[in-house]
Amino acid sequence: SDEELKAFYEVEYFETDKSTYIDEIHEDIEWWNIAFNDKYNTFEQFLQPHQRTILDIGCGYGHFLQAGQKRGWHTTGIEPSKTAFNYSKNELNLNVLNCVFDNQTRKSLEPFDVIHLAEVLEHIRDPFDFLVTAYHQLKPGGLMCVEVPNDYSPFQRSIEQGLGQDPWWVYPKHHLNYFDFESLGKLMEKVGLELVSKDTTFPMDMFILMGKNYVGNSELGRACHGLRKNFDQNMSKSGHNGAKKKMYQKLAEAGIGREAIITARKPL
Repeated sequence: SDEELKAFYEVEYFETDKSTYIDEIHEDIEWWNIAFNDKYNTFEQFLQPHQRTILDIGCGYGHFLQAGQKRGWHTTGIEPSKTAFNYSKNELNLNVLNCVFDNQTRKSLEPFDVIHLAEVLEHIRDPFDFLVTAYHQLKPGGLMCVEVPNDYSPFQRSIEQGLGQDPWWVYPKHHLNYFDFESLGKLMEKVGLELVSKDTTFPMDMFILMGKNYVGNSELGRACHGLRKNFDQNMSKSGHNGAKKKMYQKLAEAGIGREAIITARKPL
């Protein structure tokens, strides 16, 4: 029920299920900031210089908004978790509301140039209705960026069918919906958005296909994460972050990559 979900994400999610999340963010912050800035680069590619207001729904501990502030964006976040809200509000001094995003919350806000939802839709009972509500909070010509796990991908299907691995990406209690690039794109178009960009992240499932089965092995999983982190950071440090981004965009076109990231525009 909505009440059960609200209670879970207000208290349990970051305190129990994701208790190590903040420590891992601090350890990985250089890598995260590369990904964050890639997104802001995409937004700025499709917006005018004066369009710099963003609402991050499900902003977590606020580091994505902090990256935007450093680029001169006017940032607002919504976060139901009291733990994450307190950190983003008190430690990072961000403008964040401790609530769920719904029609009542929407009425208290001004329209935004960008609405960002990362790892949110898979947790929502009615993703279409949720996106419609967010759509009404977006300025004409503004952008909505949605990021979800890219599930039932060609790599995952290969692992399931070829290696006999159970579908570990099915995650009851946490994930109520499962998307790939096609289904997410169709959903966003149904809301009335025009797709402008597809992106992804390193295809973690490829490690399993190469013999490093990290499913159920958190130590190996963290080691594989370290390897993909090295790849992104070394490409960035060498001045070839643009080539990395083009590679991820090509993977997204093929439906491959750990996350499906789609940016779309609200018509004028």
